[in-house]
Amino acid sequence: MSRSREILSYLGLFLALALGLPLVGGLLGAGVFLVVGWALETGYTAGERAWSGFRHLGFLTLIWALGIGVVACVRRAYRKHHPRETPAREGAPSRG
Repeated sequence: MSRSREILSYLGLFLALALGLPLVGGLLGAGVFLVVGWALETGYTAGERAWSGFRHLGFLTLIWALGIGVVACVRRAYRKHHPRETPAREGAPSRG
């Protein structure tokens, strides 16, 4: 694989995680806020509860998604360049 294609692959992985995780988190937050708001009878409309849940959990997952994206790219690069090496924990029994 050429160097530019490899970089685009890592960029694609990072963007997929950095944009996909907050979207999923926002949708999950909207659903949770709808159900909890309905159960607790908060007095807000369904749209207000859904928007609030989307914003709150979407933002929270955005914070984590950027770091997860960087770690996923580093792991992929490490495994590509060191295919036979697997980092072993100290003190862990070997499986070989």
